[in-house]
Amino acid sequence: SIEDEQSSLKVYPNPFSGTTNIKLTFESLQRVEAKIYNLSGELVITLHDGYLEAGEHQLIWDAKNLSGAEVPQGIYIIRVISGDNVEQKTIVKTL
Repeated sequence: SIEDEQSSLKVYPNPFSGTTNIKLTFESLQRVEAKIYNLSGELVITLHDGYLEAGEHQLIWDAKNLSGAEVPQGIYIIRVISGDNVEQKTIVKTL
């Protein structure tokens, strides 16, 4: 869709088993929070919390939680907050 093409948040591969790439694109310097949540709304892990320059950035999620343990298969939400903008996408982890 056109909306997805304009999105500054892309996740691939999705579904994934080992690691997934999160590509973020910004037009200017932004304070960015990128966090993964489970469907209960509990924080799984913070991938980034700080400033990112304009341009493309890649984060990698290795399917681990804050404790370093691998998360079970299921559906997760990545939420990226940058300035006043909030984007989120569903990520599916398989075996």
